[in-house]
This record gives sequence, structure tokens and C-alpha cells, in this order.
Amino acid sequence: MAPDDQRVRSQQPGRRWPAAVRTDEEAGIQLNSETFLAALASCAAAEAIEEGFIHFNSMSKDYGIAPEMEHYVAMIQVLGNSEHLNEAVEYVEKLPFEPSAMIWECLMNLARMQGDLELEDRMEEILVLMDPSKAPAKPNVPLPKPVRRFGINHMLDGKNRLGEFRLPRSLDRSVIPKVKEQTYVPMTLDTCCMISTRRRRSRH
Repeated sequence: MAPDDQRVRSQQPGRRWPAAVRTDEEAGIQLNSETFLAALASCAAAEAIEEGFIHFNSMSKDYGIAPEMEHYVAMIQVLGNSEHLNEAVEYVEKLPFEPSAMIWECLMNLARMQGDLELEDRMEEILVLMDPSKAPAKPNVPLPKPVRRFGINHMLDGKNRLGEFRLPRSLDRSVIPKVKEQTYVPMTLDTCCMISTRRRRSRH
């Protein structure tokens, strides 16, 4: 298409090009895919939904330029920046192709900006299914050091370990019966008589 034909189409009623695009038109520069990306970005910044659709539709209809993935993402941004998230989701659902991870990520970011946590979570789930590398990184928070507390648990723990102090592990098991005989003597009647006789003899 000749530059003169493009200039005539760009001056049609209802079509308002951004300043950068008008400059290209005046200089006779042929419009291309990048030109329309710039136009759609300007519409997104100005929240100009109607003009965004006019430029998007004119790409293929008037200039024979097939929209690429970036142009569809730009249209989603045009809708999302204008706080029309539901319309942006409907637009994605009606796309003539399977939405890519780039599109779901764009919707997720727009939902986050608009404070729509439910939609953000939905878009994040779809995005991670399509591209696991997009999963949010878990924060690397160091675990606190264990604190030694001297309370009832510590006291009970000490009681449970009392046997370790009474019977060291290094003690020969063969001497245990002898230890018991020396440490404990049954107090019978004969034993009492023997102790009483020894005490009387020691006094004399």
C-alpha cells in the first residue's frame, strides 16, 4: 500500500493517531507492526478503549498487517488499564488461538494491579500449569535457633534420665549383684540382735 493511501486512511473520521504515529505519517514512513504497537500502548496509557479497537482492527483490514501475539497482549492491557478486567478475560476466551503464557501472565499482572486477588490466583494457576518456571519463588527465611528452656519439661526430662546417672553405661554388669548385696541388707530379727550385741560390747 502506498504512503499516500495510508495517510488518507489515517485521516478518516474517528481515527486519532498518537503524536509519534502522526509524525511518521507526515514523514511518509510506512506504518508497520511496531507502529501499531506504539499506538496501542498509547491507547492503554490513555485508557482509550474505543480507539484501541479501531487501530487494532485497521491493522489487517486497512493495512494488511496480521496481528501478532504482542498486539493481542497490548489490547488486553488497553482493557485492563481501564479497569475492565472481566472484558479482558472475555476477550482472551474468544481469541482465535490458544492463549499463550504471555497472555495469562499479562492478565495476572493486571489483576494484581487492580487488586483482584481471586482473578490473580486463577491466572497464576493457569500460568504455572503452562510454564512451571513462572511459579512464585518461596521466600528463603532462615529458621530460628532452638531456645533452651528450663521449665517443667526440662525437669521431667531430668527425672526420666535419672537412671543414666545411677547406672553409668560403662559399669560392668557382672558387679551389679554385689553392689546390691552391699547396699541393701534385709532387716530381720537376727540382724537386730547382732547389731544390739555389737553396740553393748563397744560400750565396755
